[in-house]
Amino acid sequence: MAFCSNCGSSLKENSLFCPVCGQRVGVVLKVQQQDSFVTSDKFKETKPFKPNNNMTLAILTTCFCCVPFGVYAIVLANKVDTLYYSGEYELAEMAAKDSKKWSIIGILSTFTLYILCFVIGIVLAIMTDGEIFEGL
Repeated sequence: MAFCSNCGSSLKENSLFCPVCGQRVGVVLKVQQQDSFVTSDKFKETKPFKPNNNMTLAILTTCFCCVPFGVYAIVLANKVDTLYYSGEYELAEMAAKDSKKWSIIGILSTFTLYILCFVIGIVLAIMTDGEIFEGL
């Protein structure tokens, strides 16, 4: 029987990738069922995929929309990798979701402010019959 050299899970014959961890199968270890390698618990634990840290969205939010929300999103995005590689997978997933949430809040707040300024400009133009814009 063949086992993955990365996670230790059993492989089907002629597999190119491990079905559990996705590791490319290069050297296949042939071991017998009674070896301690097979019964070891450390190989039964699988890591989930690393969540997207949304760093690009956070940087774009900082540059083009709202600096405070964007910077906070960058801080959260930076935490994702640190938490993931320290084994705290749920916290890494939460930090990734929070980073995306604060980036979107920054984008929406900026567009809301633009729309509000546009509406105020139109209201002022209507109230003053356009006189407010004559000096521009």
